[in-house]
Amino acid sequence: MEKIPTIVEAVADLTAEVRAVTLRAADGRELPRMEPGAHIDLFLAPGLTRQYSLTGMGASGDRYCIAVKREPQSRGGSAFVHDNLTPGDRIDISPPRNLFALHSDASPAVLLAGGIGVTPLYAMAKALQDRGTSFRKDYFIRSLDLAAFHEDLAKMGGQVRFHSGLDPEETRRTLEDAIATAADGTHFYICGPVPFMECAVSVVESAGVPADRVHVEYFNAAPVESGADAGFELHLAASGQTLRVEPGESILDVLDRAGITVDTSCEQGICGTCVTRVISGIPDHRDMYLTDAEKAANTQMCLCVSSVKEGPLVLDL
Repeated sequence: MEKIPTIVEAVADLTAEVRAVTLRAADGRELPRMEPGAHIDLFLAPGLTRQYSLTGMGASGDRYCIAVKREPQSRGGSAFVHDNLTPGDRIDISPPRNLFALHSDASPAVLLAGGIGVTPLYAMAKALQDRGTSFRKDYFIRSLDLAAFHEDLAKMGGQVRFHSGLDPEETRRTLEDAIATAADGTHFYICGPVPFMECAVSVVESAGVPADRVHVEYFNAAPVESGADAGFELHLAASGQTLRVEPGESILDVLDRAGITVDTSCEQGICGTCVTRVISGIPDHRDMYLTDAEKAANTQMCLCVSSVKEGPLVLDL
């Protein structure tokens, strides 16, 4: 994977939970162009790589901006950013990747943000405003003092609505109103915690919005019921090896132990880096990356989180 050396230029607390980080190219050159919705990998430490949405890019093209929420159940990434990154630090990043791109036409847009899911949608709101494209953004947050980019978004006037302290039923009703009042042909962009995402997607689907106008990005995978897996055999077609995946192990764990390298990044079934072709067997898809149609086809799977419904599983490795 290509790595770009950068230097931490600045850090600033946007709220009590969210820290903004500005990165500039270590060699002073322009960084690859970002598009709204894109993210980068931060190679924080050996074995610690995390993905963060880009919230902006410096006018000179040599800076990236991200915003990171300190997660109470951090797996190391957000805690590292908050506790260790300081101006002057050197850190490698990946080029931007965009799995959550704005539609290229001039269709109106509704941006539905829950909590830290505001980060890619903040970049989208700025881009839509610059384009002169009609949009509305609904930002759901526990309290306004925790709303990242509150001041900038408030300057956008009636196009942005803040909803703080709502319970689940109030959240659903507010989402229903946001979707019911949208113009025909609107594209919906949704990002936030899993419960918010599930609610928003359910409301959009119930309203009959075509699937090609619903765009989602998950930051975390839905929890998987523990103890549900049995062990299974894993066959690797290219190398001819047969491996055993025991209950509680991921396919990636077993491949790593066998010395077989597979590109990985999020290890949560979100980024798609470890997607691998399935030759036979029926996967138990637990990722948030593949579409419903791709999962139904059973021709590929995310190795980091998915398991097997019917084996043996044969992979193109």
